Amino acid sequence: MIRHNFKHKRVNTGTRNKIVEFYRISNEGPEADNDSEVKVFESYANVYSSSTKDVEVVQSTRSNDLVTIKILDTNGEYIPQTSEKFKIKHPFYDYGFYEIKDISLDEEEKELKIVGELKR
Repeated sequence: MIRHNFKHKRVNTGTRNKIVEFYRISNEGPEADNDSEVKVFESYANVYSSSTKDVEVVQSTRSNDLVTIKILDTNGEYIPQTSEKFKIKHPFYDYGFYEIKDISLDEEEKELKIVGELKR
């Protein structure tokens, strides 16, 4: 009899304690300012200040407006795009929409890392 020593990795919310809503911008009219935000996904996320590596990848000079979030891999249910925006539902981060600048997948941790820049 063969015994397997494989153990499933337990998944919990851990430090994912902030709600993040993702929006797709749609323009349904001929006017330039007729943009509307359509909510496409909502998830719990780990939110933290962007590291130096993230700032270099985004090539931004305003590092205090960058934020990095990590959400669990959605397995294709939702695939973020750089043309979308997100909003963090927390008083400390509630300044408006963050534009998605970089997306990376961590296969080992099964997480999506998303770097966003606050647009004021």
